[in-house]
Amino acid sequence: MLKKLIDLIRNMEDPELGDILMLAGVRSFSDSLQLVDMALALDAKTTTFESSYPEHDYLLGRTTLDELPQRTLIPAVPRVPKIFLRRLKRTAIWNSYHKIVKGMFLPDVTIISENSLMKSHAAYNRQVFGVHHVEALYSDISEYRRPLTSTDLADTAAELLTGELSVSTTNDPAIGARLRQLIFSTARKICRRACSEIEASRQIPKLPDNIWAGSGSRWPQRVISLEVIRRGGKIRRFDHGGPTGLNAYPAMAALNDLMVATTFTMASPALAEQLKSQNVQGMLPARRRVEIDGTNGDSEHKQLVRNTVRRRNTSHKPRVLYVSGLCRGFRQIIPAQLLDTLYLDWNIRLIKALRTMDIELVCRPHPEGIFQGKEHPLAKITPLSDRNFEELIPEIDVFIMDQARSTTFFNGMMTDRKLIFLDFGAPYFSPFALSLVGQRCHIIKTGFDDRNRPTIDEKELEEAIFSYSSPVDPTEIRKLFLAA
Repeated sequence: MLKKLIDLIRNMEDPELGDILMLAGVRSFSDSLQLVDMALALDAKTTTFESSYPEHDYLLGRTTLDELPQRTLIPAVPRVPKIFLRRLKRTAIWNSYHKIVKGMFLPDVTIISENSLMKSHAAYNRQVFGVHHVEALYSDISEYRRPLTSTDLADTAAELLTGELSVSTTNDPAIGARLRQLIFSTARKICRRACSEIEASRQIPKLPDNIWAGSGSRWPQRVISLEVIRRGGKIRRFDHGGPTGLNAYPAMAALNDLMVATTFTMASPALAEQLKSQNVQGMLPARRRVEIDGTNGDSEHKQLVRNTVRRRNTSHKPRVLYVSGLCRGFRQIIPAQLLDTLYLDWNIRLIKALRTMDIELVCRPHPEGIFQGKEHPLAKITPLSDRNFEELIPEIDVFIMDQARSTTFFNGMMTDRKLIFLDFGAPYFSPFALSLVGQRCHIIKTGFDDRNRPTIDEKELEEAIFSYSSPVDPTEIRKLFLAA
């Protein structure tokens, strides 16, 4: 699906359709992943698959499209007024005092969203910075939005997206047909919204022409970025940590960030070279050429390394931290994750196994996902820590993780602690990164039982935990993220 979507956008010769696809494609792709996952599970018929989501009944032909409840396809963006004093406060943070006035009225660079890598890069830069939050710029869209005089272009984009994001089903072709109708109905809504906002953005009299920004996947970022680039402006986008350049899916970086940038800055030149080696430039439209460069490391990573001095263990027991991944609800990601029910079952069985071992166990579930702000189900079987991963590092001897697509995994790799990675078999890493991870981590491959539940050799895990005594050398991974 991802490759087909990238090829569709890359080969699109019509610039108007191309912009709609670049704006709507991210949301349509994200929405379609879960629908395709559900349709394939229903079509396989290898197990009884039931779900409380109404799309489940629709795909089985039990309901009609009109009976489906309306889902939020594009998260609401709060209207943010352009408050002068707030802008002044943020501008003062980014500039020395004698540059504040220029930063307010004639900045060299306008910052529309922030991250730690950007702040690190700015420390080596003598430019004058202004701040305009992207939500405030995006608020102008509503003043110029008008009903579409024609939906033909948007509906054409939706048809194209549906063709690339649908799949055929072999056991029950009717499921595949209903899947296509469902994807088209959501893609059409997203594309009509995209078309309307692209037209509105072109009516905004003035936009910054030299922007620094973080992630490009969010809707307001993409609307503003596409218009700034169309007007000939520059957008330097900063990587937001984690596996960019090291994972097996460089097309995600191309889709989320590079298509709405003119420069993409990574934590180090070495990391930038890894992303370039994955041919991401070849995944972009011919009219979109992006410079990929690296800076002098991320200050947050450097602080993390400074704060990882191990506190003395007064107990004979190894201190073990299990960091579980998020429960995603009605969405799927790349690479595909287990169903929440399967993953929670795995979490429970793994924690129960760990609690039988002679260790001091700390569990830290992912702070986001469907349990954000709620009691996590794992709290019923073991105490959970609510402290940040970085705060826990000095007190831990061994990390256990089973998700490798997060910043936490790579932060763990930058410490000198033993990291045990429980590998479900999903293709997480590029060949270069796989070698690096193999040298740095202790990898234990899981199996699967006849109910598709992950299984693990508990004796192998216990032996891996108790062989933690020597510090692990993190030099190679630190070179990538710290520019050391």
